[in-house]
Amino acid sequence: IEGMKCSGNAQTYRKGRMMHHGTLLFQSDVADISGSLRPNPLKIESKSIKSVRSRITNIASHLKKPMTVDAFYDGLYQFFLKNMDDAQEYVFTDNDIQSIQALADEKYSTWNWNYGSSPAYTLRKEQKFDFGIVDLRLTIEKGVIKAVRLFGDFFGGNEAEVLEQSLMGIPYEKNSCEKALDGLSVDDYISGMSREQFLSLLL
Repeated sequence: IEGMKCSGNAQTYRKGRMMHHGTLLFQSDVADISGSLRPNPLKIESKSIKSVRSRITNIASHLKKPMTVDAFYDGLYQFFLKNMDDAQEYVFTDNDIQSIQALADEKYSTWNWNYGSSPAYTLRKEQKFDFGIVDLRLTIEKGVIKAVRLFGDFFGGNEAEVLEQSLMGIPYEKNSCEKALDGLSVDDYISGMSREQFLSLLL
């Protein structure tokens, strides 16, 4: 709209089927969006774009009359039904809904689907406490902690490597991390730090 972006889309083609999804910015907080998006500097340079905020806009700001998001959705829905020859409404049956829910429960809501196939990435968590600064660095691959390092200006009675090793090879999720710390006193490795504080920093 007027040279500004109001929609984002993504697409993939697999096993003979196309999946396409998109978003429409109707009345979003532009400042929040600007703070969340981190475009590739090369993309900005190639298009001579100075900032994210300057290139996005809300649809609501350009309507001839005020409209709620629900009214906009209904209008858009009816437009497609009336103007596309092959468009028709499909209402999910009870069997459809049961099948969808079963697929979600068995596959798409599982930890393996949402985290187990994720690409490798590094994570840094740093926080200042009364007893000092704790700098925690993680390498996660397919949802599993592959490397852990602790840095900071804290004191400890035992080597932090023991605490690091306790987290190696486990899924990066709350229950697994809590279980990995069973039998360990975090305060022995980071003096003044409680188990709860460490888990809060970790997760």
